[in-house]
Amino acid sequence: LFRSSERTLIAKELLSSEETYCDSLIEINEEFALPLKEQSILLPEEHNQLFGSLSSLIALSEDFRRRLRERVNFWDEDETKIGDIFLNLAPLLKLIISFAVGHTNANQLFTKLRLTNEKFVSFLSSKEEKHSVGLMGLLICPIQRVPRYVLLLKECIKHTDEAGTRSRN
Repeated sequence: LFRSSERTLIAKELLSSEETYCDSLIEINEEFALPLKEQSILLPEEHNQLFGSLSSLIALSEDFRRRLRERVNFWDEDETKIGDIFLNLAPLLKLIISFAVGHTNANQLFTKLRLTNEKFVSFLSSKEEKHSVGLMGLLICPIQRVPRYVLLLKECIKHTDEAGTRSRN
Protein backbone atom coordinates (compact mmCIF):
# COMPACT_ATOMS: atom_id res chain seq x y z
CA LEU A 1 0.00 0.00 0.00
CA PHE A 2 2.83 2.42 0.78
CA ARG A 3 4.31 2.08 -2.69
CA SER A 4 0.94 2.70 -4.31
CA SER A 5 0.11 5.75 -2.24
CA GLU A 6 3.54 7.23 -3.01
CA ARG A 7 2.93 6.63 -6.72
CA THR A 8 -0.40 8.45 -6.47
CA LEU A 9 1.23 11.41 -4.74
CA ILE A 10 3.91 11.56 -7.41
CA ALA A 11 1.32 11.52 -10.20
CA LYS A 12 -0.57 14.34 -8.48
CA GLU A 13 2.67 16.31 -8.06
CA LEU A 14 3.43 15.78 -11.73
CA LEU A 15 0.02 17.15 -12.67
CA SER A 16 0.28 20.06 -10.25
CA SER A 17 3.70 21.05 -11.55
CA GLU A 18 2.44 20.71 -15.14
CA GLU A 19 -0.47 23.02 -14.32
CA THR A 20 1.94 25.62 -12.94
CA TYR A 21 4.24 25.22 -15.93
CA CYS A 22 1.43 25.69 -18.47
CA ASP A 23 0.18 28.72 -16.57
CA SER A 24 3.69 30.20 -16.78
CA LEU A 25 3.81 29.67 -20.55
CA ILE A 26 0.42 31.33 -20.94
CA GLU A 27 1.59 34.22 -18.76
CA ILE A 28 4.66 34.71 -20.97
CA ASN A 29 2.43 34.82 -24.02
CA GLU A 30 -0.37 37.02 -22.67
CA GLU A 31 1.69 39.40 -20.56
CA PHE A 32 4.83 39.72 -22.68
CA ALA A 33 4.89 38.12 -26.15
CA LEU A 34 1.52 39.31 -27.45
CA PRO A 35 1.68 42.88 -26.08
CA LEU A 36 5.25 43.35 -27.32
CA LYS A 37 4.13 42.24 -30.77
CA GLU A 38 0.90 44.26 -30.78
CA GLN A 39 2.68 47.41 -29.61
CA SER A 40 5.51 46.91 -32.14
CA ILE A 41 8.11 47.42 -29.44
CA LEU A 42 10.40 44.81 -30.97
CA LEU A 43 11.42 44.14 -34.53
CA PRO A 44 9.87 40.89 -35.84
CA GLU A 45 13.23 39.10 -35.77
CA GLU A 46 13.84 40.26 -32.18
CA HIS A 47 10.41 39.03 -31.14
CA ASN A 48 11.05 35.70 -32.84
CA GLN A 49 14.43 35.36 -31.15
CA LEU A 50 12.94 35.99 -27.70
CA PHE A 51 9.72 34.01 -28.04
CA GLY A 52 10.35 31.73 -31.02
CA SER A 53 8.04 28.76 -30.95
CA LEU A 54 6.18 29.78 -27.79
CA SER A 55 2.71 29.31 -29.28
CA SER A 56 3.56 25.76 -30.43
CA LEU A 57 5.11 25.04 -27.04
CA ILE A 58 1.90 26.19 -25.34
CA ALA A 59 -0.30 24.05 -27.61
CA LEU A 60 1.76 20.89 -27.07
CA SER A 61 2.10 21.51 -23.33
CA GLU A 62 -1.61 22.11 -22.90
CA ASP A 63 -2.35 18.87 -24.76
CA PHE A 64 0.05 16.99 -22.49
CA ARG A 65 -1.52 18.64 -19.42
CA ARG A 66 -5.01 17.65 -20.61
CA ARG A 67 -4.01 14.01 -21.13
CA LEU A 68 -2.20 13.88 -17.79
CA ARG A 69 -5.16 15.49 -16.00
CA GLU A 70 -7.57 12.92 -17.48
CA ARG A 71 -5.33 10.10 -16.31
CA VAL A 72 -4.78 11.47 -12.79
CA ASN A 73 -8.44 12.42 -12.28
CA PHE A 74 -9.46 8.81 -12.93
CA TRP A 75 -6.51 7.28 -11.11
CA ASP A 76 -6.66 3.61 -10.16
CA GLU A 77 -3.74 2.37 -8.07
CA ASP A 78 -3.58 -0.97 -9.80
CA GLU A 79 -4.41 -0.06 -13.38
CA THR A 80 -3.47 3.53 -14.21
CA LYS A 81 -0.39 4.05 -16.33
CA ILE A 82 1.33 7.28 -17.28
CA GLY A 83 4.35 6.03 -19.19
CA ASP A 84 2.47 5.96 -22.47
CA ILE A 85 1.70 9.66 -22.15
CA PHE A 86 5.41 10.38 -21.85
CA LEU A 87 6.21 8.17 -24.83
CA ASN A 88 4.13 10.57 -26.93
CA LEU A 89 6.06 13.59 -25.67
CA ALA A 90 8.75 13.53 -28.37
CA PRO A 91 7.43 16.57 -30.30
CA LEU A 92 7.17 18.59 -27.08
CA LEU A 93 10.66 17.60 -25.93
CA LYS A 94 12.13 18.50 -29.33
CA LEU A 95 10.50 21.90 -29.09
CA ILE A 96 11.81 22.42 -25.55
CA ILE A 97 15.32 21.49 -26.72
CA SER A 98 15.04 23.96 -29.58
CA PHE A 99 13.83 26.59 -27.13
CA ALA A 100 16.76 25.82 -24.82
CA VAL A 101 19.30 26.06 -27.65
CA GLY A 102 17.99 29.53 -28.50
CA HIS A 103 17.91 30.66 -24.87
CA THR A 104 21.52 31.90 -24.84
CA ASN A 105 20.87 34.08 -27.88
CA ALA A 106 17.59 35.28 -26.36
CA ASN A 107 19.40 36.19 -23.16
CA GLN A 108 22.03 38.16 -25.08
CA LEU A 109 19.32 39.96 -27.06
CA PHE A 110 17.43 40.71 -23.86
CA THR A 111 20.54 42.33 -22.38
CA LYS A 112 21.09 44.36 -25.56
CA LEU A 113 17.46 45.49 -25.68
CA ARG A 114 17.58 46.64 -22.07
CA LEU A 115 20.48 48.89 -23.03
CA THR A 116 19.22 50.17 -26.38
CA ASN A 117 15.40 50.06 -26.51
CA GLU A 118 13.72 52.57 -24.20
CA LYS A 119 10.20 51.34 -25.07
CA PHE A 120 11.24 47.79 -24.16
CA VAL A 121 12.70 48.95 -20.83
CA SER A 122 9.54 50.93 -20.05
CA PHE A 123 7.34 47.97 -21.00
CA LEU A 124 9.35 45.61 -18.79
CA SER A 125 9.25 48.03 -15.86
CA SER A 126 5.46 48.24 -16.04
CA LYS A 127 5.15 44.44 -16.18
CA GLU A 128 7.72 43.68 -13.51
CA GLU A 129 5.80 45.83 -11.02
CA LYS A 130 2.88 43.39 -11.40
CA HIS A 131 4.82 40.10 -11.57
CA SER A 132 7.18 38.58 -9.05
CA VAL A 133 9.19 36.91 -11.82
CA GLY A 134 10.58 38.90 -14.72
CA LEU A 135 10.52 37.94 -18.38
CA MET A 136 13.85 36.10 -18.40
CA GLY A 137 12.84 34.24 -15.25
CA LEU A 138 9.73 33.05 -17.04
CA LEU A 139 11.59 32.17 -20.23
CA ILE A 140 13.79 29.72 -18.32
CA CYS A 141 10.70 27.65 -17.35
CA PRO A 142 10.73 25.38 -20.44
CA ILE A 143 14.42 24.62 -19.92
CA GLN A 144 13.82 23.67 -16.29
CA ARG A 145 10.85 21.48 -17.16
CA VAL A 146 12.71 18.51 -18.65
CA PRO A 147 14.80 17.79 -15.52
CA ARG A 148 11.58 17.98 -13.51
CA TYR A 149 9.99 15.33 -15.75
CA VAL A 150 13.03 13.10 -15.26
CA LEU A 151 13.00 13.52 -11.49
CA LEU A 152 9.29 12.78 -11.12
CA LEU A 153 9.37 9.83 -13.52
CA LYS A 154 12.30 8.29 -11.65
CA GLU A 155 10.34 8.65 -8.41
CA CYS A 156 7.26 7.13 -10.00
CA ILE A 157 9.28 4.16 -11.29
CA LYS A 158 10.84 3.73 -7.85
CA HIS A 159 7.36 3.37 -6.36
CA THR A 160 5.92 1.17 -9.11
CA ASP A 161 5.58 -2.54 -8.48
CA GLU A 162 8.10 -4.70 -10.27
CA ALA A 163 5.49 -7.30 -11.20
CA GLY A 164 2.39 -6.66 -13.23
CA THR A 165 1.50 -4.31 -16.04
CA ARG A 166 2.64 -1.18 -14.25
CA SER A 167 6.31 -2.15 -14.35
CA ARG A 168 6.75 -0.73 -17.85
CA ASN A 169 4.25 2.12 -17.81
